[in-house]
Amino acid sequence: MRTLLLLLLLLTAAAHAWEPDQRDAATVTFHTFPSGATVSIIGLRKNTLGLSGTPVTVNVPTREDATLRARFELEGYRPFDVDVRAEDLRRGRLPLEGSYSLTPDGLFGPAGLFVKRYPYVPLALIALIAWTIPRQRRMLKLRSVAKDPDDPNVGKVLHNWLFTRRLGSGGNATVYEAIPASTLDFSKATAVKVMRADAVDEEFLRRFAREFHICKSLHHPGIVRVLDWQDGDPMCIEMELVRGRTLRSFIVPGGMPLDETVKLLRPIAEAVDYAHMKKIVHNDLKPGNILVTDDLTIRVLDFGVATGAQHTRLTATGDALGTPGYMAPEQFDGIRNEPRSDQYAFGVIVFEMLTGERPFDTSDAMRCMADTLNTPPPRIVNIPDPVADAVDRMLAKDLNDRFPSLCDAVRALTPPARAERASDPPGRENGSGR
Repeated sequence: MRTLLLLLLLLTAAAHAWEPDQRDAATVTFHTFPSGATVSIIGLRKNTLGLSGTPVTVNVPTREDATLRARFELEGYRPFDVDVRAEDLRRGRLPLEGSYSLTPDGLFGPAGLFVKRYPYVPLALIALIAWTIPRQRRMLKLRSVAKDPDDPNVGKVLHNWLFTRRLGSGGNATVYEAIPASTLDFSKATAVKVMRADAVDEEFLRRFAREFHICKSLHHPGIVRVLDWQDGDPMCIEMELVRGRTLRSFIVPGGMPLDETVKLLRPIAEAVDYAHMKKIVHNDLKPGNILVTDDLTIRVLDFGVATGAQHTRLTATGDALGTPGYMAPEQFDGIRNEPRSDQYAFGVIVFEMLTGERPFDTSDAMRCMADTLNTPPPRIVNIPDPVADAVDRMLAKDLNDRFPSLCDAVRALTPPARAERASDPPGRENGSGR
């Protein structure tokens, strides 16, 4: 009996212990950062109230010392628990200090949630970056092109080329190094010759359009290739870019040794003869149109293009095309230009390399024309007679008296092995040539 009474007493006490507290309803607002977290009261069971940042109704125990545990949950953030006094809930004094800050669930918690909700946004951002980076690199390359205060074309885009620097200029054109404006690829740099407006007329355009397609077909290691042209304003001619210096920089006062001269001239003759086989006459062969690279590779410029690059009216019968001082007598009538006309210019180059000066003074174009037509060129002295004879033959007034080809002329410049070479450097005398 005693045991039964003790058991009944224990059960009564347990029932009294689990009797729920008396509770009052209170309306409060929980503030979290970020807002919109689910608010729950954690006890014997989870009671979800609503969202943070909006008023929610809480059943508050009547005991003054009672506390409740509130839990805030937001996707992408860790659950956050906080104990809240019942007295504070009844009086609506939440939060006591600022907001409850939620902690991201991992380093990329919010970002991962954003990507999950809006997957098209990062894709658009990636596409924007992929589009922006090349443009930024392009702008950096544009800024890297140094401006030239003396030439406004440097740093300018013209006919889809960006001019990066000036390579040289003449009476009727300026040559620039240029890269494609669309890609700014410096590995695809070319040389672009910009013609002066007053050097281009309808006749020039007709002649050049015909000759351009012929010259574009020239494929020889000693010829700088013509790539493209634009007949707008201004007219531009695109050529293969060859880094080097012109043959003129090799010409020194007093002349060069014969063996060095022949070594440089032989590949020039081979390249020009190749063009002659293709029925193309250079018409403006001169040291400024011959490039020499660092490894002494020879490249000839302006095949056919130079036909109209120098447009000097010297006679009443027509326009002479070429550079005075290198023009053959038959070129001054503006009609007869043929392969042996290039040979005359080649002979002037030989004369200039061996003596350091040209056969006739070019300071006065009219006087130079008269001398070219009527005065025998000076004969080079202090070189073997066969070599001097070869130079005289290249400079013959009658083109029929010249060599059949430039390669024949270069072979004639090599004296027989038994010939004694004079100890003095080559010179010139004012005697008659052949």
